[in-house]
Amino acid sequence: MEALLKTIPDNAKPLDGVRFTVGGSPVTKPIALMVAEKLTKDFYIMYGSAELAAISFGHADVLNRNERAVGYVMAGRDVEVVDTDGTALPASKIGIVRIQQDEAFVGYLDEDDQTASSLRDGWFYPGDLGALSEDGLLVIVGRVSEIMNLGGTKIDPVLIDEFAKTIAGVRDAAAFSVLNDAGVEFPWIAVVRDESFDAAELRALVHAKWPVLSTVRLAFIDAIPRNGMMKVEREKLKRLIAAPQQ
Repeated sequence: MEALLKTIPDNAKPLDGVRFTVGGSPVTKPIALMVAEKLTKDFYIMYGSAELAAISFGHADVLNRNERAVGYVMAGRDVEVVDTDGTALPASKIGIVRIQQDEAFVGYLDEDDQTASSLRDGWFYPGDLGALSEDGLLVIVGRVSEIMNLGGTKIDPVLIDEFAKTIAGVRDAAAFSVLNDAGVEFPWIAVVRDESFDAAELRALVHAKWPVLSTVRLAFIDAIPRNGMMKVEREKLKRLIAAPQQ
């Protein structure tokens, strides 16, 4: 979607009679604003999975309530946010998302371990961290497996990605963490840079926003690895930190 928007002239006007719906990952407010200004105001966001189809749906205006909102839970879906013990958490408290719905998902073919991890006590666990408001607005803050735990402070790397890309000289960026020799997570940002890039400026701005990232390291690469859905492949980044560093 971001690539599509870049092909549309800045003076373009929203089109009448066009509905645009996006799913697959949360949509940032800057992107939603660009869609409304250049493509259509009839813009919706959706959250779901291949296993259970659509789970939530709503107009992009929900981003005004929470920048990580993915719509309202749909009829026939039962969504809970729980802690690591499976205990339901209060409204708006971040935890592990789990889902039940009328359509049955029975498991992955020849993947018993994955099935046992994802299907527990009648619930499907998609692997997402999120929160649920009292009126059913679902917020997704990241993947359980990707959240960086830096000295007890948990940060969604996607937030760092989006922030870093707003800094001059950064063409693309992706945050990740690796374990140091003591087994402690250490933060990194992979950067695709241009000639105006200033490493000190990036570090200073990131540290000002997230003090726990005072020791962030940078890895400079030609392109951020992404899968077919354009999601960052952070495990590959962990294997690429031998690239020139500063």
